[in-house]
Amino acid sequence: QLEFLELRHRQLIQGALRAKRCQDLAGAKEFLRRARGVQGLLGAARAGLPVDLAQVPEVPLDGAEFELGPARGVPTPPEVTKTFLQLAGTLRRQHQLCLSFSRQFAQLGNIAE
Repeated sequence: QLEFLELRHRQLIQGALRAKRCQDLAGAKEFLRRARGVQGLLGAARAGLPVDLAQVPEVPLDGAEFELGPARGVPTPPEVTKTFLQLAGTLRRQHQLCLSFSRQFAQLGNIAE
């Protein structure tokens, strides 16, 4: 749990720095707010207290993680690019659906699902 919380904290701090570099101050503030929430959970985990991992904030994904880069020396046909973009969109929607179900199960107290 401690390693997971430390990793999530680092991800949130890096997200804040990335948002600040992109001149997105509102996004950077949101990342820092979430990082502060994880700091409290980190302190509890270090003290040996049980931590509900369902309360750990998610790291919002931006479109940069899903960018398609050109292959080395091989042009990508437009149909293939369109298909990959559709798949990336479907994957994002599926991820959001899974997060929604995860939150619902956590609220019901069924963490194993």
